[in-house]
Amino acid sequence: MYSFREFLTEKQIVLGKGAKYGQIVFLAGGAGSGKGFATKHFLEGTKFKIRDVDEMKKAFLKLAAMKNKYPEIRELDLRKPKDVFKLHMFVKNKGVKDKSLNMMLTQAKVGKLPNIMFDITMKDKGDITEVLPQLLEVGYNSRDVHIVWVLTNYYIAVEQNKAPSRGRIVPDDILLKTHEGAAGTMWNFVTSGTPRGVDGSVHVILGGKKHTVFWNNPE
Repeated sequence: MYSFREFLTEKQIVLGKGAKYGQIVFLAGGAGSGKGFATKHFLEGTKFKIRDVDEMKKAFLKLAAMKNKYPEIRELDLRKPKDVFKLHMFVKNKGVKDKSLNMMLTQAKVGKLPNIMFDITMKDKGDITEVLPQLLEVGYNSRDVHIVWVLTNYYIAVEQNKAPSRGRIVPDDILLKTHEGAAGTMWNFVTSGTPRGVDGSVHVILGGKKHTVFWNNPE
C-alpha cells in the first residue's frame, strides 16, 4: 500500500524566526536583478525599515520638482544613463546614506532595535563592513545579521534594466560591474567566510520570471 501526502513549499524566507525587532539583512544583487520583487514576495519586507539609495534619489527628484530646489538635477531624464550617473553622484556627495542610517537607529538609543534591510549591490564587501561597527555598537547581535543574494542571470537583468516600466536605466558598464562585483564578493564569502559580525543566515534567491511560479488554485 502506498500513502501520498500533498504539500506546498513556499519560497518564503523567514529571518530570525520572523522577529519584529533586532534583525539586519543585507539584500545584495546587481542592478536590475529584482530585489524589490524579492523583498515584496519572499522576505516579509513589511517588517523592515529599508535603506534603499534608489528611493533617496526619487525623493530628491520630487523635492527638485515640487520645491523648486536643486536646479542641477531638476531636468534629469532617468531613461538616459548619463543622467542616472549624475543623480547617483549628486546623492553620494550629499552624504544621505549615513544620515538615513542615523535616523533609523534613533529608536536603538532607547533599547528598541528596528529590523533594517540594506538594499545594496554588494559589489564589494565595504557595502557591509562600513556599517557593521555602528550596528553592533548600538546593540545588534551578530547572530541576527543576515545576507540574502538575489542571483539573476545577467542577460535577464539587462532586459529588466531597459524595460519600459522601469523608471531609470543604469549605464551598461555600471550594470556589469554591479553583477560582477556581487558575484565576486559572494564567492569570497564562500571561500573565506563572511565578515566578522555577520553570523546569521545566508540565502540565495534565484531571480528572473522563470524561477517564480505563482500558485493561484483557491483550493
